[in-house]
Amino acid sequence: SKQLGEALAPMDIVQPDLAAQALAFVEQAENVGLLQSLSTLPKAKDFSDLLGKPGRLRWQFNAWNNKPVENAGKKSLNARSAFYASIEADKPPLDALVRLGKILAAADNGSSLEPTGAPGPQWLHYLLNDAWFSSFNEKMSTAEASKKRPAWGIDLVAKILLHEELDPMLALQIIFERKELDSYYHDHLGSFVLMPAVADFMRAHPEAVAKLPAQLSASGRVLLAERLGRDKALLNDFPALLVALAADGSKTVRAESAPHLEGIAQERRLPLLAELLRSGDSTQRAQAADLLARYPAENTRQVLSDALEAETSKPVQQALRTALSRL
Repeated sequence: SKQLGEALAPMDIVQPDLAAQALAFVEQAENVGLLQSLSTLPKAKDFSDLLGKPGRLRWQFNAWNNKPVENAGKKSLNARSAFYASIEADKPPLDALVRLGKILAAADNGSSLEPTGAPGPQWLHYLLNDAWFSSFNEKMSTAEASKKRPAWGIDLVAKILLHEELDPMLALQIIFERKELDSYYHDHLGSFVLMPAVADFMRAHPEAVAKLPAQLSASGRVLLAERLGRDKALLNDFPALLVALAADGSKTVRAESAPHLEGIAQERRLPLLAELLRSGDSTQRAQAADLLARYPAENTRQVLSDALEAETSKPVQQALRTALSRL
């Protein structure tokens, strides 16, 4: 396509005819050896700036006092942005997207990549960082994202993973995980987390969602709790998940999750906390005791007393006694 040709054109500054070879690889799977040879070229370190630092998630692009290189990088970013915007959700060119990710990864060679900490191959993170942030050169609102990246939601991530014979449920971790990105920049991908398609995907795959807290870091679980808390309908489709997050071992996860418990009707909330008090791990049981102590005594005293009678863990017994003394 014209857009891809323009996106790869600056590669000719490193070596003539390289852009045409890269385009043939992306569009027709020709010149497969190019992926190995790019990093060995004499001026290979220039690729990162010439392609506008495609792995970024934090800063706007700047080539620091090299205007010709900066202009080339910006042209490449603009062309890629137009290409990503043109993709139709119902027929994405999966082969070309995978190969574009591989070209970006091979050319940049880790130089600009700012990983989130989610699993998946490096080229996929290049492709997503580029589509979600780098090529747009700043964070997008959810309205902008749905207009300028209509195809680029969790479903496309799952399709790319499946196309490459990887587990499509990794898409959930890719959407939520942030353990390697400073919290100040988490909102740079916030619009993709908030897309309605994420809620639909979660509802369609409840078993994968149930496994998610164990797969995510604390920063990922904070984001998951935030997503549930901002969507009352979704929260009430996954109330046990939020209750478990409110009794999490991480203080930051609990701090984000606990206020959202109010979004679950009390007649569902208290039985879920009582169930966690019976069957959760020792951390969850101690935290469930603390949460139950925040509700009226007539609803919780018996549950806490019964739990204390049956409890064998000394720290949990202490948490239960403290909870009962607060009623």
